[in-house]
Amino acid sequence: MNVLHLHFSDFCRFAIESKVFPQLTANLTGLQAGHYTQDDIADMIAYAKARGIRVVPEIDLPGHARGLLPLEASGLHFCGGPSNPTRSQIYDDPDNQSYALLSKLITEIASLFPDNVMHVGSDETRVLGDCTLKNTAGLEHSIFMLLDKLGKRPMAWVNALTTTHVATPNTILGTWATVYGMPPLVTGDNYSCVGSTYMYLNKITGTVGSYTNYWRDIADGVNSSNMHLMLGGEVSMWTDDYCYIHQCGSSTGATPTAASFYGPDADTLFAKSIAGVLFPRTFVGAGSFWNYNSSFNAMSPGFVKEMGLQTARMMKRGLDTCPNNCTCDLLTRCGEPYSNTTMS
Repeated sequence: MNVLHLHFSDFCRFAIESKVFPQLTANLTGLQAGHYTQDDIADMIAYAKARGIRVVPEIDLPGHARGLLPLEASGLHFCGGPSNPTRSQIYDDPDNQSYALLSKLITEIASLFPDNVMHVGSDETRVLGDCTLKNTAGLEHSIFMLLDKLGKRPMAWVNALTTTHVATPNTILGTWATVYGMPPLVTGDNYSCVGSTYMYLNKITGTVGSYTNYWRDIADGVNSSNMHLMLGGEVSMWTDDYCYIHQCGSSTGATPTAASFYGPDADTLFAKSIAGVLFPRTFVGAGSFWNYNSSFNAMSPGFVKEMGLQTARMMKRGLDTCPNNCTCDLLTRCGEPYSNTTMS
């Protein structure tokens, strides 16, 4: 894998220091403590570059924006207004206050990342009060135009094509749903595509030796004349199941499965948990992206043996991964629950 898609803003927080809007991280204390300074970001990019890895940032807009609530007092408007306790989608107000704030923030954050691609989300918006589909599309369009002025190629989730219809010819679209917006549709409409439809690691599981969920042809059904638009694939690991409450208050629901790993005191447990889900599943996904071969049986003893050797190599190099002949999920590894006593 040679790209880190850094999804740094969502329901729970805006996770990068802003010197233009320091209030975004000023109140991240206690259970919510933790963010990247701008120096941290520079170090991350340098570390990645030395290893041939690009860092593509994502500021998720206009939905998934509850982490921007600290800007409400400065004029950022949310759908439903202050009386909406679960507000998490930005309203493009007629006085242009929301866009004025967002343009300053996006401009600052874009300057921290040398990569020419910037992801701006555009997924899972909804119609609520003054936040009509037209209003949301207008805000997304303005953001796309801003990225163009900043010299950044916009990337967004496929909803920018299928819902708001604001994707520009230069937009890279990420697929994530099996009902609409699959790679054949996206490339058929002449858009560049990154496929992650089958690669949401937090949604798919597998037992020991079962890799069929991750050995997929992400370009299945793409016309050969459009194959140049298929830029690659993405393995996604969303952390909704680690939130301390359901989607950090942006909607109501049951307490997430691994909520006890949310706070900074549980960072070690969280790291072990997420590593066990990421690896070796990500190895399989990466292999299918680079060199999918339909004749390979991901359940065959030979395939499982090769993955076992790869896992052993990565563990020898110091990577934390789910061990061979073992099943790992959010709460357990090899049948044992994660706890502070097992992390030593």
